Amino acid sequence: MKHFLYLGLLFFSGTVQAQSLITMSNKCYKLVQAGNALNESGDYSKALETFDKVLRKCSAKDAKEQGNTGRAKALNGLKRYDEAVTAADLAISASNEMGIAAYFEKAEAHYALQQLSAAADDYAKIISLSDKNRNAVDRATMYAKLADLDWKLQHRDKAFTHIDMAIDIDQSNPAYLIQKADYKLKLGDLKPAFALYEEATTLSNDKQSMYKMRAFAFTRAMQEKYSTRDAKELGAKMSSEEKKQFCLEWKQLFDTGYKDVQQDLYYTLICL
Repeated sequence: MKHFLYLGLLFFSGTVQAQSLITMSNKCYKLVQAGNALNESGDYSKALETFDKVLRKCSAKDAKEQGNTGRAKALNGLKRYDEAVTAADLAISASNEMGIAAYFEKAEAHYALQQLSAAADDYAKIISLSDKNRNAVDRATMYAKLADLDWKLQHRDKAFTHIDMAIDIDQSNPAYLIQKADYKLKLGDLKPAFALYEEATTLSNDKQSMYKMRAFAFTRAMQEKYSTRDAKELGAKMSSEEKKQFCLEWKQLFDTGYKDVQQDLYYTLICL
C-alpha cells in the first residue's frame, strides 16, 4: 500500500503550505516543496539534507513545523526511528500540538520501534485532531491514513471503519475505494475487492492505470493462491471463472493501448 501511504500527508500539507506563505519566505517555501518531492520519490537522504537546510535558513514558525515534519518522514524512510520521533516532537511543538502530519510520522516511528502503546497514544491524538477538522477533504484523507495505521496495528475492523468513513466523506475520490479493495484482496476476498476496483475505475480519469493495477493485482492473487508463476501451469490450475476474469482484466488493459512484450506473452499462453 505504499502507493497510498503519503496521500493523506500531501493533502494536509497542501493546506498548511497555502497558509504558510503569510509567514514563510518564497525561498523557504520552495525548499519545503523540494524536500517533500524528494521524500515522495524515496530519496530520503537528499530530503533530509533539504529539510536540514530549511531549518538552518528559515526561522518562521510554519517553516519549523514543516521542516521538522519533513525531516521526521525522511528519518523514518532511513529507518532512523528514534531521531524521527525527536523531529516529530519538534514539529508538534511548533504547531502548538496541532500538527497531524507530524503525529503520523511519530506514530510510524513508534510502530517501527515496536512501541505499540506509544503508537496507540499517537493514534488517539490523530483521531481527536481529525474529528476537529471541518474541511471534508482533509478529514477524509485523515481517516484514510488512520485506516492504514489500523491495518499496520492489525486492527482490521477499525481499518474498515475508518476507510468507510473516508469513502462516505469524499465519495468522488477513487483512492479510498482502491485502499479498501487492497485490504479485501489481502484477506483473500477477491469478489468484493474487484467490485470495489470496478467502482473506483468508474470514478477515475486514468483508465489505463486502473486496469493495470487490476490486472497485476488479480495475477498476483492467482499466483499466490496456486503457488506458481509459470503461465501454463497457472492457466491449468485456475478455475474456469478465475481464468475468465484473468483474461478479461488483461484484455481491458491491452485495449487501452498498453504494451509490454512479456505480459503479452503471459496473457497469450493462458488466454489464447
